[in-house]
Amino acid sequence: MLMFMLVYGCTSSTLEKTDPSQKIRLPSEKTPDEFTVFNNNVYTLKYPSSWEVEEHEAFVYFKPPLVSGDETIYGNVVIYVAPIESGNQSLIDFFQASVEILVETTPEFSFVEHKEEILSSLPAYRIVYTESKDSEITQYLQVFTLKEGNTYIVTYAAPQETYAKYINNVEEMIHSFKIK
Repeated sequence: MLMFMLVYGCTSSTLEKTDPSQKIRLPSEKTPDEFTVFNNNVYTLKYPSSWEVEEHEAFVYFKPPLVSGDETIYGNVVIYVAPIESGNQSLIDFFQASVEILVETTPEFSFVEHKEEILSSLPAYRIVYTESKDSEITQYLQVFTLKEGNTYIVTYAAPQETYAKYINNVEEMIHSFKIK
């Protein structure tokens, strides 16, 4: 359910630069990024201007730039928006069902943390977990909420050893996420 959601209504989008005077300073990154606004008919969010945006039928990817000569992907942020499977499902029910599916389907699933959160001024849940596959450990951060029959999921995934590299950018993206 959680990993197989389809994006609802992402048919048109626009990009615009943020005011340079609003530049975000990110202490853990070598070069702070300027942010660009991603805007479609469902939500808006700020993302680092140097990142690539890929819109697909089922989701939108935000990817940091590749390092010259290195094809390794160091992480990405994915936004899913989909109808709630059960019309009367609460946020806690969705959270519990999502965790059950992750435990059943994710190789060597391990919780790092989970807590209540706010996403787009709405109650939300944040989960951080890892999975291990072929001796590679991937760390995930997911924040999700429900609104008007849809679920909104922001997922950051990165190899565990590089997870911290972009976390400040990801937190800014989550903080700036606004459902229309």
